[in-house]
Amino acid sequence: LYDSEGAAASIAPLVGVNTRVVTLQNGIDSVEILGRHLQRDRVIGGATYLSGFISKPGEVVHSGGLPHILVGGQHDPVIEQLKGLCDRAIGLELKPVADIDEVLWEKFVTLCAFSGGTSLMRSGIGPILADPEARIFIEQLRDEGMAVAAAAGHPMADGFPGRVETRWSAFPPHVKSSMANDLERGRPIEVAWLSGRMHQLGIELGVATPGHTAVFRALHLHALGTQRQNSNL
Repeated sequence: LYDSEGAAASIAPLVGVNTRVVTLQNGIDSVEILGRHLQRDRVIGGATYLSGFISKPGEVVHSGGLPHILVGGQHDPVIEQLKGLCDRAIGLELKPVADIDEVLWEKFVTLCAFSGGTSLMRSGIGPILADPEARIFIEQLRDEGMAVAAAAGHPMADGFPGRVETRWSAFPPHVKSSMANDLERGRPIEVAWLSGRMHQLGIELGVATPGHTAVFRALHLHALGTQRQNSNL
């Protein structure tokens, strides 16, 4: 997300009437960010659930999660064409949905807890769920996110906490968020758009978010990554 403005500006001349830019970025702001540089109806929000990291230039390691993609633009012919291409691919499922905003908010709440918890505690999800105190903290992050989402007009559906726990428990124990992997490698991290955004929304909506506020403030020091941080010394 920290490179989105520049990336959107650079591809703007390439985006024509039959082009769709599908953003699978984290958080709830990527469509708006890209829409500042691209025609808004050509930007389609989407979500996927996996953990990965760039191990070296040109190589991305997929460390957990299924390659299942949900996108908006349910009746957009260009998106339908994309779905056809994915259907012919092996191991890639793409599903257009009627209300991508609800999907993005559900992922936002889930990911802010998973990302904030695994990053701050420097641990895979397995040990966190197995430790009583660590589990309380990551569940607190989830519950704070649910309260913020409800105040913002996007309440989570019944049974949401249980579905989140099932999803987390299905991951191999070592799996961490992409942000946790980036943090370990000294890369820039997206904390401002995740727990930082939850912290900001909590202030705006009058919802207490002590857990997400702690994550944001503790990790803000590392937001630029080791290389960029050292270049500013």
